[in-house]
Amino acid sequence: MKAVVSWADATHMRLGPKIYDTGAIADFYSLDQDHCFPVLLSHMKGSNTLALCPHWGEPGHTSLTSEKHVAPKNFDLAYVQRHLAKAAPKSDDLRSLATAQLVTLGELTASGVALFFVTYLLQPLVFAHVNGFQVLGAELPAAAGRATPMRLLERWAELAFSADATATTFMIGRYNGGGPRLGVCLLPFVPAAATVVRTAVQRRARLGLGATFLWCTLASMAGTLLADPIARALASVDAAAGPVTHMADLMHEGELLRPIFRIGATPIASMVGMRPISYDPGSVGEALHRDAAHQMLLRHELELGTGANDPLLKGWAERIRPPPRELLDLVQLQLPDMFASDLLSLPYTPIYVPPETPYLPRMPAQLPAATPFCVRYAMELLTDSARLGVHAWLSKALDQLRCIEEHPREHTGCELLRPPPLVLGQEALLPWARGRVWDLTFERANCAVPLDMTLPLDSNLNLHRLRARLHGYPDQNLVSNLLEGIRFEADVELQTVLVPHLISLPMGFTSVRNELYRLQTLGWYKFFDHLPFWPIYVNGQGATSRKMEDRYRRTTECGGPRRPTFDGGKLRALSLNEASSVRHMPAWYKFRHDAPWQKYLRERALHEPLEWGTPSQRPPEIKPTLKAVMRDLSILLAAARHLDEPIYVFGDDAKDYFNQLAIASEDWWKLGVVFIHADDVAAPRPAHERLFFVSERRLGFGARPSSNIAQRFSEALL
Repeated sequence: MKAVVSWADATHMRLGPKIYDTGAIADFYSLDQDHCFPVLLSHMKGSNTLALCPHWGEPGHTSLTSEKHVAPKNFDLAYVQRHLAKAAPKSDDLRSLATAQLVTLGELTASGVALFFVTYLLQPLVFAHVNGFQVLGAELPAAAGRATPMRLLERWAELAFSADATATTFMIGRYNGGGPRLGVCLLPFVPAAATVVRTAVQRRARLGLGATFLWCTLASMAGTLLADPIARALASVDAAAGPVTHMADLMHEGELLRPIFRIGATPIASMVGMRPISYDPGSVGEALHRDAAHQMLLRHELELGTGANDPLLKGWAERIRPPPRELLDLVQLQLPDMFASDLLSLPYTPIYVPPETPYLPRMPAQLPAATPFCVRYAMELLTDSARLGVHAWLSKALDQLRCIEEHPREHTGCELLRPPPLVLGQEALLPWARGRVWDLTFERANCAVPLDMTLPLDSNLNLHRLRARLHGYPDQNLVSNLLEGIRFEADVELQTVLVPHLISLPMGFTSVRNELYRLQTLGWYKFFDHLPFWPIYVNGQGATSRKMEDRYRRTTECGGPRRPTFDGGKLRALSLNEASSVRHMPAWYKFRHDAPWQKYLRERALHEPLEWGTPSQRPPEIKPTLKAVMRDLSILLAAARHLDEPIYVFGDDAKDYFNQLAIASEDWWKLGVVFIHADDVAAPRPAHERLFFVSERRLGFGARPSSNIAQRFSEALL
């Protein structure tokens, strides 16, 4: 792939501010103005320029790069549709090309695809409909292969401009998560001034005159449906456009590395040196140039070669993206010589060896217990004083959540409403209710019953296949967690522990609530309008920022209480993270003497006295290090350079990876959350009715064992 850059050679600086003015170029070179665009592109440096057709602009020769691929001087949607109708796709999946038409972005579903043409030569412009809501797109059949959208975008780019345009056509992802796929095509094209719209006023005026597609700035699309997807499109090709070493103003040679930008009458000098691009052997620029060619080879192989019919490779072609922007600032940096023979003799990083661990047994069923009446609420299990304490704590939690909801994220006053941690032990229960974990979900009975610790696992994983494939796997503790449910091995007292929300919650309040709703919709979390268990750990919620997003990652506070907190019986409440990192014998474990319980204690080596602080038997988490990855890549790169073969690095990320692992029923009572529903404007509810309780049934962020178990699962899959 030939890279296109947006600066001119210093030898042509005589044109000064008229460097992009085709009329000025025509006068300077004594050319017809219709032939000036190739001259403009020829100003670009050597190997990184386009291979221009010498007959461009003459009758019958309108292509910029090849006589085989003819494209109009000014892009026209009707032209695209005429050629789409003539196209002869090689598979049934591509027959939708024949019916491609203008579509409304809001009507496209997850099966849809839309393409934006973008140019960066003079300023960022996108070819968009001036009505602000229609795009060049298509709704593909639900059964279409994952490679079909990428092929469709490449065909549109080829028909609209030239075959070379497919090299700068990329899929930027789905719009709004579950919407249509969006693609961009970066063109080396300078639109005529009459086809450019720079303000919203101009756009509306051109729309009133019957205009359709024009080259638009992002500012001109303000307030329209297309403003957000266009902003994403421009951001996605920012790296592919390359670094801008100077503006169009005239520069002296001494200004080239430290340019002066003139905006109006005020000159602004750059304090950071700007370096022109370099394709010297061994430089980052040369590596990027070589990588671009390898990208096209890979894309062709995935779409049309041996990977075209492989279901495991579907969708990978659209993941090929431009290089990271950071690399474009290092184009002159000299890379190490990968031809060094000693690299080929280096050993790879040792392969992960799974630890040998015993199988983790399930907790036996609780002993049966009778209640004097049908218990419907946890409060009916408590003494009067305990009931008042719980009501007071929940009222403060509600006040804090309402404050966070009603104030901007910068507001700090809501922290004053944050309740302190509250712990209630067995002394808070009526005598007949003690010594049990009560299930008030009413999923298996109409009244409160002891929680069934032996329920079968509700998982979307293929447990039968996992059981067969992991038979004899050394890490049997992991196998038990996968097949019978995640257990944190956090041996805690029978205490209700109410932990306040974190001070980071206001920054991502909406994201946290939306995430709770999403996980409940998937069936991974359960919502209740009352406390679903007693005792219960109600863990605080927090938010962690994501890179380049206003959407925050939800985290659970499994480390609370952070300070020593005791119940009425003077027993300290352990946080889930602390309890999972040490071996601890809770007091209530000693009160059962039946055979199944004693067998369980022996299998977990809890039948003998333990010294406080003895570390957990869970094996340590071993993650790949950056040093190990770089070492192995250096060895592979050295072999690739000696064999003159490309090297490809694939990275995959499973969505909701932690959440794929289901929690065993014996740990359900340890993973609770209290939050507030969004108010319904049409049917507002009293504040206390908006409070709801969450029972987390899947592994999530915040618990110390989560990352450990997920990493060991990844190693087992490999």
